[in-house]
Amino acid sequence: RDRMTASVSLPLEQYSLLKEASAPPQAVAYTVSSIACEGVVKGETAELTLTVRLLSFSERVVEVPLFNESLLVVGFTITPPSGSGSNSGKAHCLRCANGHLNALVDGRGEFVVEVQAALPLTLKPHTSFSLATPKAVTTKFKLRIPGEGYDVKIGSKGVPVTAGDDEHTTVDVALPTTTQLAVQWSKATQAKEAAGDESATAASRLIQPERIVASQFVLYNVGETHLMMQASVRYLLENASRKELRLLVPPELRVVSVFAEALHEWKLLDSATPHATPHAALHATPHANGGGKIVPGSEAPAAANAKTAGTNGEAALGATDSKAAAPKVLHLVFDYNITERTVVTVQGEADLPAARPADDAKDAKGGARDGKGGAAPPLHVPFLRTLGTNRERGQVAVEGVANAEVQEAQVDGLQPIDPKELPPEMQSTVSSPLLSYKYLDPRGLHLSLRVTKHEDTEVLVTAIDEGHFETTVAQEGKVLTRCLLKVRNTQRQFLRLALPEGATIWSTLVGNAAIKPGVDPSGQYMIALRQSGAKQPDEEFIVELLYLTETSRVASLAGASLAGMSGATPP
Repeated sequence: RDRMTASVSLPLEQYSLLKEASAPPQAVAYTVSSIACEGVVKGETAELTLTVRLLSFSERVVEVPLFNESLLVVGFTITPPSGSGSNSGKAHCLRCANGHLNALVDGRGEFVVEVQAALPLTLKPHTSFSLATPKAVTTKFKLRIPGEGYDVKIGSKGVPVTAGDDEHTTVDVALPTTTQLAVQWSKATQAKEAAGDESATAASRLIQPERIVASQFVLYNVGETHLMMQASVRYLLENASRKELRLLVPPELRVVSVFAEALHEWKLLDSATPHATPHAALHATPHANGGGKIVPGSEAPAAANAKTAGTNGEAALGATDSKAAAPKVLHLVFDYNITERTVVTVQGEADLPAARPADDAKDAKGGARDGKGGAAPPLHVPFLRTLGTNRERGQVAVEGVANAEVQEAQVDGLQPIDPKELPPEMQSTVSSPLLSYKYLDPRGLHLSLRVTKHEDTEVLVTAIDEGHFETTVAQEGKVLTRCLLKVRNTQRQFLRLALPEGATIWSTLVGNAAIKPGVDPSGQYMIALRQSGAKQPDEEFIVELLYLTETSRVASLAGASLAGMSGATPP
């Protein structure tokens, strides 16, 4: 009796394993013992007779998936188990469901399903057909193909064939367990010719000239003090592979970061002379007929003593005077040879031109005033340039992210386009483009902008629309005051309150949420505010404050005062 009532403690994992081991095995509803596929090729169709032997272990209706739904069924028969009257009066049929041709059998025993069907052939690159089959213990396949001299493959392996007296090629094999019957055949001479053609194609690829095409998608953001650039350079390599790529960087542009798949490192190299590059760039000169002739670009070969300015972008670009400073060469090294396609993303920045004194503003041509009387010279937008490419094209978008007015001053080599013509990947990153361009030849590109900086104007960021005070006075001289404020807030972090001397805060609620107020060095109480949100700036919420004071005069029932909102600044 003691043993029957005793308990044993086991870890949960061991208990789960024991429970799983003691569970009875799941019942198997059916099994497919054999499949026999016999057919003949007639024209562009394979006429097949498919015989499936399956064994059902259930007294109920069992649905067995047989073949894919694309099979054109001409007729079928389902033979129930023989020598038993248990299947009398029961119906057996085929039906299409979930992309398969299924057999519905009712009762126990061995059923024989025979399907007469036609299957269209695929004629290119080889004559073939494919058929999904159930997994069976044994699979036999027999096919007669009109003509002689065929090589036949089932899957990826060749199978033996025999030539009959009726000028047919016959395949009769037993196959391992499979769920896909893929058969293809071709003339033996055609196979050899195809192998020769592939070798000739590979050889022709070796003698074709290399071609590298670059496409740039550049976004410029004009801020208060800087011009931010993000360029996505897409390379298309035809019959070429590169482990290193180069771009020409204007001297006024500071490269901040470079991203690319399998990028090992990137360096900025100095040029010995202005406009010198390590390699002569090739670009396509468009013609009227739409073709392109490869001609050398305007860059001259670099001097042999080009030296490394820094590694991974840590070195500065030098002087910002484009007349005296030479452009840089951005050298990209990859982990392996790049073939076909790759994308390089370059992020950089440049300083906006400083404003001239107000006295010189009268002589400034093309400049823009900065809101204080001075005039800033035009902003020359820096463009990246790919080196060693046969052709380069691109699209450019300019947007302003600060309180600055951006206008076009001078444009060369760029064609204005509608912002809707920008590719989807640029439209997803650009919120409100001010200017949009495209170019088909990078030589002679020039874009100058007039940037007018305007002074910021103070706006109302927090407003208290209503205030209600309720004061309760006790006989012993204690005063309990409940203050309710209707507040709209978009940016302010805290609301500062100056309470009567000696006041004790009992509770503080902001939008029905209890918070703990703080105290600044001046003694004002700081209540953290929630924000109404940019989408609903007029949304109001309630700030509730309950505090206790002691007084002997009824005249000071509501002695709390709100601090001036102009002095409340977020820390």
